[in-house]
Amino acid sequence: MIRALYWERPVSQHNAAAAADTAGRPGGAPQGWECREVTLEDALTAWRERGALVWVDVASPTRPEMETISAGFGLHDVIVRTALQPNSRPKVAHFGDFITVTLYVPRAPHVGTRGVPPFGIAGSGLAPLSEVDFVFAARYLITAHLDPVPLIDRLMDEAKPDTEMVAKGMGSLVHRVLDETVNAYFPVLDRLVEQVEDVQQFCFVGGDGPASHDAMRPLFRLKKGLFALRRVMAPQADALRVLAREGISFYEEPARTDFEDVFDRAVRVEQTILMNQELLINARESYLTRVSNELGIATQALLVVTCMILVPLFVTAFYGMRFEFMPELQFSLGHGWAIMLIVLIDGMLLYLFHRQRWA
Repeated sequence: MIRALYWERPVSQHNAAAAADTAGRPGGAPQGWECREVTLEDALTAWRERGALVWVDVASPTRPEMETISAGFGLHDVIVRTALQPNSRPKVAHFGDFITVTLYVPRAPHVGTRGVPPFGIAGSGLAPLSEVDFVFAARYLITAHLDPVPLIDRLMDEAKPDTEMVAKGMGSLVHRVLDETVNAYFPVLDRLVEQVEDVQQFCFVGGDGPASHDAMRPLFRLKKGLFALRRVMAPQADALRVLAREGISFYEEPARTDFEDVFDRAVRVEQTILMNQELLINARESYLTRVSNELGIATQALLVVTCMILVPLFVTAFYGMRFEFMPELQFSLGHGWAIMLIVLIDGMLLYLFHRQRWA
């Protein structure tokens, strides 16, 4: 499915400069800009013949569609291969008059996918990610993705009436799309932090009963999800850093500076992932320490019970080894003496265990 938008100012030759001056003055309204959603052919015509700004979005692209777009905008053949190949590594590439960026966008869990989730994120409990390939130049933006990405649809709908943003140039539109792509991770991170806090609370405080292996399941599930998310965000942040540091020659200085903000947000996402990984490691260590302490307490209790049982067994066995000289046969108080001896020794053991805080 292909959606195409283009913006142009339908002004005559003699008042074009005046319209441009009005749009460029501080506080001036960007009058004259119009946005239309048209077919791909009409968008290419407006871009080539009238100098319009064009945004083409391709969902579930096919090879003929990508070849038509590549030929219409004069793109490299590698763009077609990248758009049709799932699970590409996040990257940025400069091709002279245009730039390609591959990023991943969180999507709703109920949205279907044509390919396998990237980098083993399946079963991690996190929102699945969709690959989006961006191709942009001075007057056009192309987005291609194999999976449905509601974020792109929403941004296209919001960009239609936003003539003020378009009046600043294509760089503002590209910055907004990339910025919203990175911002989409923050709701995912908020839910992730809540889950990490729940796991931490269980590991540190515990539930109603003793520690169980049930706590390890969500812990390892979150650990797996964080590792998979980090495998995506680390190269993604590197790609945005290259985009911010090297700059974009065909955009004006304000637009180039705005990409620094996108890189900063990507770094914040990566740092949040690293921080939660460390929290999970600490929670696991605390959980294992708690289990070890409970095992030690149980072992102490068993030791106390064992010692208390061994004392009467020893006394009764000692007096019963030689049947001929049993206390009950020749000593009238022998049975009571044996019981008193058992109670005395057990009492001494209980006192010693209490002093050691074992009982």
